[in-house]
Amino acid sequence: MLQRKAYYNLHRNEILEQEKFMRASPEYGPIKREYDHARYEKNKDVIKMRQNNYYHHNRPRAKNYLLKKTYGISLGDYTKKWIEQNGKCIICNIGSFPIDKMFDRVLVLDHDHKTNQVRGLLCNSCNRALGLLKDNPTFTQNATNYLNQWRQKYVEPERH
Repeated sequence: MLQRKAYYNLHRNEILEQEKFMRASPEYGPIKREYDHARYEKNKDVIKMRQNNYYHHNRPRAKNYLLKKTYGISLGDYTKKWIEQNGKCIICNIGSFPIDKMFDRVLVLDHDHKTNQVRGLLCNSCNRALGLLKDNPTFTQNATNYLNQWRQKYVEPERH
């Protein structure tokens, strides 16, 4: 590994010139993809092991990268939301998940799909329920009314 790095540092300009020339060639794209695919297939187990190892040793960094890329917030912002909600789902209030479990996806980041604005942290069930109701407040209210009517008609009379 050190030999390769030393060679690269010594011949850096030549290598970059060759790469620039190769990339200008119309055959470069397909050849490079074929080479990368063959290399991946040959070394799949090692590559996956390295990726897994990197991810597990750099979970906060990986989580921060994904949050920034996907939602435009940092891991610090996510942690603040976690603390504001006491590690509980906003909708069902189930949880009180410890902060060290935040990488286990016990609370997911809910966001508006149109504006990409972050709304809060929800458990997976509540997040999926909102998605199935198409994030539509009318549908959510109709579901609430339906459940309340059913409860008044069938459940409440049985208790008396």
